Amino acid sequence: MGKRNYNGSVVAFYYSVLQRMMYALNEVESNPLPYDQQKPLDGNIHYFILNEVRSRIANRRESENVKGQFEELFSFRKKADYKEENITQDECVECRTIYDGLISKLNRFFPIKAA
Repeated sequence: MGKRNYNGSVVAFYYSVLQRMMYALNEVESNPLPYDQQKPLDGNIHYFILNEVRSRIANRRESENVKGQFEELFSFRKKADYKEENITQDECVECRTIYDGLISKLNRFFPIKAA
């Protein structure tokens, strides 16, 4: 039996968080950032979105925590996409834990509105 490839899972975790951040910015009541304005001039959407989300989190410690977790997940995503070495099962589990934490924080700071 061949080795399992966890790269796709890590990429999906990362982009799910990024999309949830973009949704939060679009839907937040105070100082929303519509989707069509979520494109930075330098093309670095990842940190642009992160910084916009962080600027809307009042608690500095929580904001730093979101940043650290996002950057960690982003580094795993880059490994999955660009390195010859594959993501291990343990790394995938770690990414799932980071993903769960970020989604939980985003849901707390930027709740999804009922239709």
